[in-house]
Amino acid sequence: DIETVQTTGDKKLTELRTLGDKVTVSTSERGGRALRATLNSMEDAWNLHLATVGDVRRNLEGALVQWSQFEQQLDCHASWCREKESFFKDQQLCSSLEEKEDRISLIASKREEIVQYEREVDIFVDQSHALVRISSVDRLKPLITQLSNRYQALHVLSKDTCSKWKGLVTDHKTYVDKLTENTTWISAVETALKELLQVKTSDSR
Repeated sequence: DIETVQTTGDKKLTELRTLGDKVTVSTSERGGRALRATLNSMEDAWNLHLATVGDVRRNLEGALVQWSQFEQQLDCHASWCREKESFFKDQQLCSSLEEKEDRISLIASKREEIVQYEREVDIFVDQSHALVRISSVDRLKPLITQLSNRYQALHVLSKDTCSKWKGLVTDHKTYVDKLTENTTWISAVETALKELLQVKTSDSR
């Protein structure tokens, strides 16, 4: 335990300096200076050792925090991608033009979420590569690449789905327009026929 070692070391150094002070009393001035210099040198070395250990400990704690954040963020991003993939892959057919228009609005909104999420993925990838450089753990690279590729595939899926449903809405609108046009034409023909029949009926009388 680092705290125990530090406490023990400080205690021993204090004891050594106390003994050194006692010995200095019965030692020549030159010998006393040499003794104090030795004690000071030992104390400096000990403090340098403590500082080095402290730096290593802080770096280790920082790395552990980064590892924990990496794992949490990886799970979070993977879950987010999984939810969006499910939405875009599980699109049931609609029965009316109004439903299709509502659906395309929802799909467009979800796609915009994906576009905006790109910055989150970029930040995660950059931070993860920094962690790889610090830790030299190359096994992280495939995980980073996998998430990046998954996001890009989701980006394409959302774009294709959006285009598909825009096409469905356009086709349905075209059908409605043609239906209206034909209905109007048929109605006009029926009216003309009725008028023609009425004329013939009048003539026969």
